Amino acid sequence: GVLEEIWVVVSVVVAIVLGILLGSFWALLIGEMVRVVLVVALGYVIAPFRPAFRFARSAAKDLWAYGKHIYASNVFLFLLLQGDYLIVLRMLSGQDTLLGNYWFGRRTAQLPALLMAGLVSRVSFPAYARMGKNRERVGQAYLRVMMFTASYAWPVALGMACMAPVIPLYAGPEWRFIVLPLQ
Repeated sequence: GVLEEIWVVVSVVVAIVLGILLGSFWALLIGEMVRVVLVVALGYVIAPFRPAFRFARSAAKDLWAYGKHIYASNVFLFLLLQGDYLIVLRMLSGQDTLLGNYWFGRRTAQLPALLMAGLVSRVSFPAYARMGKNRERVGQAYLRVMMFTASYAWPVALGMACMAPVIPLYAGPEWRFIVLPLQ
């Protein structure tokens, strides 16, 4: 919800400020760590229940039997969505600042889609739930939502790709790294 968007904005602002102050890729890592710490801390503040830290072997066995395929799917999805970083890191070998530039450009390119997805899911999922078990109605609503989202996403993506080369002209030559990930 709104908190997720606040966490993203705070982590990006922290990363930018630390990037200016430190001039190092570590600013990006610290920005992401700030986001994770905020999520955990606010989770403990907001959630009424406190988890106990103990290991139950039988529960772990049941959970693994149920979730091993989900786990494998998530590992595959992680590699699919984050694998480009491994490729870029290998290609840049030791040029950490360029990897940080690539991360920042990619994250900037993803931001409109992430914000839109958050907004759409907050509105659409409760609407789907109200439709109940009427699968045909839910399916039609889902298709309308996807068509609306695509009609928003394509022009934004195209606009970002077209405007990317202009960014260094206005923001300065140090922003040239953002052009390729935005395109």
